[in-house]
Amino acid sequence: MKKDLSNSKVCPSCLTDDDRDIRKWPFRNTQQAFRLELQAKGFSLEEIHERWNTQIKPALEAVTRTDRADYWPDHYSGLEHSWQETTSREGKHPLQLSFDAAFPYIRLEDGRVGIHEVGNFAPTTAYRNFMKHISLPATVQEIADYVTTKDLSLEAKQQLLSRLNELHTLQCKTPYSKSARLGLALTSQSYEQRKNEWLYGVPQDTNDAALIHRSTQYDGNFFSTVSRPGWKPQGWERILKLIEEIEAKFGKTLARASDGCPFFLDPELSQIPKLWSWWHCWCFFSTRAQRMFLWCNGRFAHFDTAETIYLETIMQVCSGTPKDFLGLPLTIFKRHPCRLSLGKLRHDEAERSAWKNRQPVSLADYDITLLNMAVETWSSNAIKHEYHPRYYPLILQDFKKTKIPEDSHAEFRANQDNGTYDFADEDDVENGDLDQGKDHGEDQGEGDGEDEGENESKGKGKGKGKSKGKGKGKGKGKGKGKGKGKGKGKEKARSPTARPDLRRKQSQLSGHVDEDADDEVLTPSIPSGRSARSAAKKARES
Repeated sequence: MKKDLSNSKVCPSCLTDDDRDIRKWPFRNTQQAFRLELQAKGFSLEEIHERWNTQIKPALEAVTRTDRADYWPDHYSGLEHSWQETTSREGKHPLQLSFDAAFPYIRLEDGRVGIHEVGNFAPTTAYRNFMKHISLPATVQEIADYVTTKDLSLEAKQQLLSRLNELHTLQCKTPYSKSARLGLALTSQSYEQRKNEWLYGVPQDTNDAALIHRSTQYDGNFFSTVSRPGWKPQGWERILKLIEEIEAKFGKTLARASDGCPFFLDPELSQIPKLWSWWHCWCFFSTRAQRMFLWCNGRFAHFDTAETIYLETIMQVCSGTPKDFLGLPLTIFKRHPCRLSLGKLRHDEAERSAWKNRQPVSLADYDITLLNMAVETWSSNAIKHEYHPRYYPLILQDFKKTKIPEDSHAEFRANQDNGTYDFADEDDVENGDLDQGKDHGEDQGEGDGEDEGENESKGKGKGKGKSKGKGKGKGKGKGKGKGKGKGKGKEKARSPTARPDLRRKQSQLSGHVDEDADDEVLTPSIPSGRSARSAAKKARES
């Protein structure tokens, strides 16, 4: 067996020139993604091949071309990386070129929706592409700015969560699956409105009930399970006593549900879910045990249960070790960049907690030498991917240099007094005109608007600029007329802990099921055997 540039074993007869040439790798991978997207649209292989050679490939070559032949430009940092430095015989390199779809989708001239298409390509490093996934460029910039400032204060974490919550709400407007995005039918007007939201990173219709429901879904669908009031796990008194011992050791006090079940996240950053209970807790961590068994420990002996993962999570949250790779605060909102994720500390070993047995009694049953599990944010887990730990300093060093260009993330500035956002155009930045209260962009016309959140604050302001027509009420006025407009409105600033309370806008959230959910319905049991892994593999492939 021979090895390709990622150190993967390849049959000699299957080892092509593309496998030996690092410059051809990104093009080959993008070509595969492009082919699958067009096949889903009904294009023939001949049509796909022609479009690739005449449109897509030349566009990719153009965005990676620099004055220096041995370098390619990173769209998300402005840096140039050498082709040679990212060629690694020891394993995948985090700085290898990867073509990211900058936005979740793009509307083409013929009205079709595409993803990996001309006008939506952003060459960047592989690690950043893994971390970004289908989120907006603004999300990457927010996290990079937070990591760069090195401010780990409670206030800084609250501000970060507030901003990421807003971006997460905006992201929830977009279907998660690629097939659903490719099936969208959009007018040019609706697409331009959506793209403006992506650029500025601020959703406009935050009072939409369906959007609120999608953005406040908890990861794992454990609130879609049938509640069982009064249910408690076997040995719950022993578990509760051990949790109290952990709290006493590290001087922490976790929030409790009405049935006494401790909620594992920091109470200063996350409110306890309204429906939290022992049953929902076991559903949540049973899903983690399922995922670990099927996807993380497929080649290793599996040890952990819902109980040990729950206790390990509380142990790491209270002790603060191991620290999150990016230093981000945890949350449990579905597809949120800070959602809880379990990662390995050492990729060549089984993922497991540090508990010696499956029913620990005291802290004496905790052996740190057994630990190979990091309770971390999804962003931290994704950015590390499966890279060797020796690359971690390089990843952090490069990630701090993130500088999203204006064509992917327009500059905004937050008014901390009333929670509003004022948008700065290019002239404002150059002239240093960043005074709060001035809006040098397009004014929305006359009308009152209201954005609901947790903390209410009222503010009035005048905006200079061009106004498209006039509109009254809670909507936006649009027309061809130009003029100066003034707008007054109330805005209730969103706090990072407000999201569970947004659920009060809906009648029975526990009975709702996310249409785009990619997680299985939770049950407090763990499947076993080869059939379970086979089913999971088929689910991922489909």
